[in-house]
Amino acid sequence: MIVTPFIKKTLPILKKYNRFQTNNLQPLSKYHKLCLSVIVPHGTTDILVFNKNTCLINYFSTFCCFNFFNTNIKFIFLLFYSLYHIRNDVSGVFGIKMLYSFLVHCSWIYFPESSLTYLAWIHSILHYKKVLPYITRLDIFSLICFGILTYFILSINDFSQYTHQGYLIPIVISHIININ
Repeated sequence: MIVTPFIKKTLPILKKYNRFQTNNLQPLSKYHKLCLSVIVPHGTTDILVFNKNTCLINYFSTFCCFNFFNTNIKFIFLLFYSLYHIRNDVSGVFGIKMLYSFLVHCSWIYFPESSLTYLAWIHSILHYKKVLPYITRLDIFSLICFGILTYFILSINDFSQYTHQGYLIPIVISHIININ
């Protein structure tokens, strides 16, 4: 009897995770920087729309609390919070919204690069559309300037160390808490 070796295919998200763990990430492309320059300012709109003190307390306490966890735990928390948050991108009953969010997250397992595209051009745009009636023209101008500044900062500095350690995850989770 001839035994053939089992060919193990690795999911794209696990390949990305392995590169992430070994700190062997590629530099951000111009497209990734563009996506992040749309995504990052969307997270600051909660300070413009909601009670500033509550938002700042959430940011501070979440940052302090979550940075005591190891990186893998932070990413697991981010996954669960993100599953709950992305449900806001569709209307309907809770179960349908969660199914949508689950399917979106599953697509990111096979196509990890698509997550930035989704977050920039669908999620953030929907978020901006929801908050637009509550912000001023000056706020809109500030968000545009912040997006441009984000693009240039990402072009100048390498943030892979902060990403690798998950230092920015509490900020994302704070935004999710403020919105929900």
